[in-house]
Amino acid sequence: MEDSRIENQKHRIEVAKRDLEVAKRNRDEAKRIGNYQKSFKAYRSGTKEGTVWDSNVWVAQRHLEEERKHLTELREDIRKEKEREREKKQQEREKKQQEKEYQQLKREWDLIEKEKAKESAHQTTKTKPTTYTDLYDDSSSSSEGLSFDYKPEYSSDNVKSFKAKPPKSHSTAGVLAILLGFLGVHYFYCKKFLAGITFLGISFIGGYLLNSDIVPGIVAVFSIIQGITMLTSSQNHFEEKYISTAKVFPLL
Repeated sequence: MEDSRIENQKHRIEVAKRDLEVAKRNRDEAKRIGNYQKSFKAYRSGTKEGTVWDSNVWVAQRHLEEERKHLTELREDIRKEKEREREKKQQEREKKQQEKEYQQLKREWDLIEKEKAKESAHQTTKTKPTTYTDLYDDSSSSSEGLSFDYKPEYSSDNVKSFKAKPPKSHSTAGVLAILLGFLGVHYFYCKKFLAGITFLGISFIGGYLLNSDIVPGIVAVFSIIQGITMLTSSQNHFEEKYISTAKVFPLL
């Protein structure tokens, strides 16, 4: 469907054509009845001369040519407008696509942040000391569709005795390993009694029974390395390696 402006311009061209045909018919009619020569005047149009009938034809011809030229210019303007409109739509589509990609990346980032927050909360809950009163609190002892009415009788002294012991410190274990590691004290502190007894027995047999400083010295050097490792490691890594592990004899 053509633009309304082009249709209007085509209509103007048709009107100009009809005006030209009327002017030509009038000129021919004047020539036929003999008025052409009687009404002769020196009309000039550019380099042309003729009667008033010729002048009307020339004017109609120029008007038709101008209307046709205007139609060509109008089509060119409409083509440029459509091209600018297409470019604008393309830019809008690209902008929407960029916005869509940005929203997708934002959702992915939010999911990552939520996972990190959950993991951090889980780690906090895992390392938080639990007391006897926490285990039998009303808010934590009920769930959907289930309720626990039983609570054992306890006194304030019993509650104090049931409080969870604080976690073992990696700094304390490291210092014990450096100073008294050849006696296995750091293993006793971590509740790895078999490993502590082993270190103590090796140092006792090598130093007292064999009367040699080499075996206790090797155990002491190894304990110092263990102590440095404990001091430089994080609390969580220390607990996983020496406290929570199922190994009877955790080394480095």
